[in-house]
Amino acid sequence: ITEAQVEALKRQKLEVRADVAPASRALRIVNPAEEAAAAALRSAAPTPEEEPADDFYEVTADDLRALALGGGGGGDGGGGGQLKTRAMRELEALQSMPTYGHALVRVRLPGGLVLQAAFHPQEAVGAVLAEVRGCLSPTLQSAQPYLFVTPPRRVLDVSLSLAAAGLVPAATLLLGFDPPVSAGAAGSTPSEVLSARALTLLAAPPDAAAAPQPSFPSALNLPSRSAAGGGGALAPPLGSTSGEAAAAGKGKERKVPKWLQR
Repeated sequence: ITEAQVEALKRQKLEVRADVAPASRALRIVNPAEEAAAAALRSAAPTPEEEPADDFYEVTADDLRALALGGGGGGDGGGGGQLKTRAMRELEALQSMPTYGHALVRVRLPGGLVLQAAFHPQEAVGAVLAEVRGCLSPTLQSAQPYLFVTPPRRVLDVSLSLAAAGLVPAATLLLGFDPPVSAGAAGSTPSEVLSARALTLLAAPPDAAAAPQPSFPSALNLPSRSAAGGGGALAPPLGSTSGEAAAAGKGKERKVPKWLQR
């Protein structure tokens, strides 16, 4: 029974699906150096909600431990704890995996540019690569680009879903070429790196973009140890669920316990 539950949850949460692409990619091409300069000018009037820094997208050791399906499971501390099979540990990990409506992916391009877009957790990594290829100049499109993460260096399998590849809820990816392309051949200016379509996205100010800007992904529901369904739900409109959740969280006031009031 446990093995059957594991396979069912893998299909619902990890397998690639063809019917889950978001209605809008909210695609952006940004120059971090220019954005940093603009942010410095706006620092006198801070916005209510700022975009996370780049290091927020990096996967930490704690994230890897939480996402590892076959990782060693620590007991609850009781003496003579119950021995768990690999399938039982895998089932617990899948059941505790949060469900997200979208994943926010950034890809570092040549010339210091960054592509940002929204993807469903069960879209294939190949969908990210296809979006990147469409934004590259014809010269770089023909140079066999691929995606990888570091550290440690790991080339991403385009057949895996974003969830299975560990790219949820957000990730920063690097772009490589096989065979390698020198820095001079890759180009150093936007006109050398980007396609005509991507150049228009780079030139457009954020508030003039036609697509809504995605908020940082928030879990759609609390993980349930007993429920096996719900992992394959389609993504809601970008910015709706996470924005409402953030607003609700900010409205709550934390009370000081009576024993701490002196």
